[in-house]
Amino acid sequence: MISKINIGLLTVFLLLTGCEYEFPEIKKDYNSGSTNVLNYVGVGDNFSAGFMDGALYTDGQQNSLPAILAAEFEIAGLSSFSQPDISSLNGFNPLDSKATIISGRWIYAFTNEDQTEPERILTDGEAPLPFPGELTAPGNFSVPFARCFDFDRPEYSNTLYYKRFASDPGNSTLIGDIIAANPSFFTLWIGIYDYMAFAINGGTGNPNPPSDPSQVGTIDLTPVDLFNTKLQTILSSLLENDDRKGLIAE
Repeated sequence: MISKINIGLLTVFLLLTGCEYEFPEIKKDYNSGSTNVLNYVGVGDNFSAGFMDGALYTDGQQNSLPAILAAEFEIAGLSSFSQPDISSLNGFNPLDSKATIISGRWIYAFTNEDQTEPERILTDGEAPLPFPGELTAPGNFSVPFARCFDFDRPEYSNTLYYKRFASDPGNSTLIGDIIAANPSFFTLWIGIYDYMAFAINGGTGNPNPPSDPSQVGTIDLTPVDLFNTKLQTILSSLLENDDRKGLIAE
């Protein structure tokens, strides 16, 4: 009986060790077809910029939608991708910072061994510094809190996040800087903050402001006709070049 069992185990062992699986060879000649992604730019607001956990910080930027796409586009030949790096672990939280206290991102963590659930903790932050580099395509031109009507306003280049990489603060426009980079491919994701400021402030802003951008307050709801008009303006500028292609996220 013992010998039969040993012979059976030996047979199974030989069968298992005698089989080898050959993994299929991975093709490395990927390409993007007729779409040129070598000069890719990300265009948008909070989500595209990598604004997470209430702040713009380095890890959030590195995991932004354009950064994730750029990593995939490397397969099709994209060699580099730049972002206006905030160079900060916790970043700057404009929603919770005070005049004398600069707050950073929120984190969830356990503060003692008796806790059954983590608690939300506000970290110490840092004031955003000017971006030391030059943002060009391929790159991420997304700006946290940008609304549809901010893209062609020169005064918007004096704001907190856009000023960091604006070509001429006080005079340049966001759409102008994007077009000057001459992108071959773009992703456009805007509209979130056209209603988010109104929502997170409890709907205390004006839900029906005039369609004049100068009359829309910081916590007002962007009028639908103004959003449609400005979206078409942005798209028209991006698509003036017939060879340029892009994607719109909703």
